[in-house]
Amino acid sequence: MQSQRLRAILKAVFFFECYQEYSKAIELNDFDNYERDLVLVWEQDSDDEILTDDFDLWVKSNPLLELESIKQSRISGLKIERQKNINSGSSEFVVKSMNRFVLNSATDESFTTAQLIEQAKVNELPPNVIESVYVGLDLSKTGDNTAISTLYVQPDGHYYVDSSTFVPTYQQEHDILKKSEHDDIDYLQAEKLGRATIATGNGIIDEDEVISWLVNHIQKLQEKYTVIFLYDS
Repeated sequence: MQSQRLRAILKAVFFFECYQEYSKAIELNDFDNYERDLVLVWEQDSDDEILTDDFDLWVKSNPLLELESIKQSRISGLKIERQKNINSGSSEFVVKSMNRFVLNSATDESFTTAQLIEQAKVNELPPNVIESVYVGLDLSKTGDNTAISTLYVQPDGHYYVDSSTFVPTYQQEHDILKKSEHDDIDYLQAEKLGRATIATGNGIIDEDEVISWLVNHIQKLQEKYTVIFLYDS
């Protein structure tokens, strides 16, 4: 359960960063870096459209409304969901049905915030509090990074997260500076801190190097903890 929650938040953060990046490209009408990307985003253009009586606008976030056979029943369902959320003060309808990002402070509905994550940072694990460890692997070779994340779980359900990444440069002409600019991450600094390994040569991630790093990492962890390995297939 804890590993699923971790994967969910990491994917959400990554997706929102990509969303911001693509939005900027649309605003500037500059797609030179995205010729190989297919981006499909169904969302309302503004929060005002959520309260509209022009329900045809909702096709922006609900493309199935293009189908006349289900349009009216679907709109009726959405109107009921909207009223329930208005009555409760929830943002669930805005997020799940209108596909709008809700960036607010921590509430009962939000898993966490950037501020809380920043406050939760530690330089080292406290001794004798870890019950089990999960290691997750998400492989890539030429475009996306390969990520290895480690989740340290306490008996009370609290956990600590650590991560390392292998960075390809194949799609950025073997230029790590272009990759850093594209991802808005200082990979050279991350490498100095031991958080990243930058691909050399042809710029493709060496899977043997990844597996060697992973095995060594898990073996060190097994000296202290019970380790569960997960991977994204």
